[in-house]
Amino acid sequence: MIAQSVAKILADAVTLSVEGVDRMYLNVYVPRPQTEQGIVWFFREHGGQPLPSAALMSPLGRRFVAALETYAAEHGLRLVQFRKGQRKDEVMAEHLRKFGQDEGAVFIGKAQAKTPVLRTEKRRNPRNGQPYPWIVRSTAMVNHYYVYAVDRDFGPFFLKFCSDFPFNAKLYLNGHEYAKRQRARKGIAFEALDNGVLSCADPGRLQQICDGLSAQKIDGLLRKWLRLLPHPFTGADRKAGYRPCSRKRSCRSHRQRTRSNIPMTGQFLHHSPWSSLLDVWSGLADSVTPSLSGTTAFPPTFRKPSACFTGGAPLPYLDWRIYPLAQPSDKSHLSRFKR
Repeated sequence: MIAQSVAKILADAVTLSVEGVDRMYLNVYVPRPQTEQGIVWFFREHGGQPLPSAALMSPLGRRFVAALETYAAEHGLRLVQFRKGQRKDEVMAEHLRKFGQDEGAVFIGKAQAKTPVLRTEKRRNPRNGQPYPWIVRSTAMVNHYYVYAVDRDFGPFFLKFCSDFPFNAKLYLNGHEYAKRQRARKGIAFEALDNGVLSCADPGRLQQICDGLSAQKIDGLLRKWLRLLPHPFTGADRKAGYRPCSRKRSCRSHRQRTRSNIPMTGQFLHHSPWSSLLDVWSGLADSVTPSLSGTTAFPPTFRKPSACFTGGAPLPYLDWRIYPLAQPSDKSHLSRFKR
């Protein structure tokens, strides 16, 4: 019998291989008022207030919250109070099923979270004992507003705004949803998974689409929706240079490989101890079959790339990992590697 490495068996069965951004989370903030000195400058030099204090921040927060609630009422959006431990993506999925538009805000969520804040404390001049306000950093439970929306180019995403000055925000987007939208607009036939792609008529163009998700396009998404949604800073603030910027908080990329018709030999299927492992693996599908095609488990990851199948028992150099797929398929086998 000719020895075959497991890596070669799996490589020969690959029908689609693509790399790109899986999920991305970005911090959105106005740089200048992120420090105590920047806060003082904002209220004293830009706002013309003689004594900067937290009392000046509260009306700005109430104005922004009122603008969000007015926006929700004008556009017929639900204002959802998230419960503790509630999965927000499941709430979004439920609303998306009823959302029939190509683009627009879906709903606005509200939840409290412990957040770094700037507050005012009273201090006294050691020479004359006169009190004066001093801005210090602290933490507090603050309301955050989640604007869940669908973009024509990016698909579902959300912006999370802190309701406390300086109104820091976060932008979440999904690279798979971006690629799905682009494939549909370009007329490329494909079969989608919940969070990936099962098959594509033009894999080369699919990879180009994934590579084309640039910082400029993501910034364009942010600027577009900051124009459409209520803005925490006024037009005069933005003209004075108080404009938000974004910085990547976290990014998960992926390499996805779709495999089909993986050949199995009798030695591999039935020789102890691998038969019991295959029973567990194949048990994730509707029935036990002599092929890995159609199961809901990932192929094994290999601790030693030299692992081979010879005429005897398989060499015990395999690390098996079995994960549920986002969406099972009876046509091919999907493996995804996160990094």
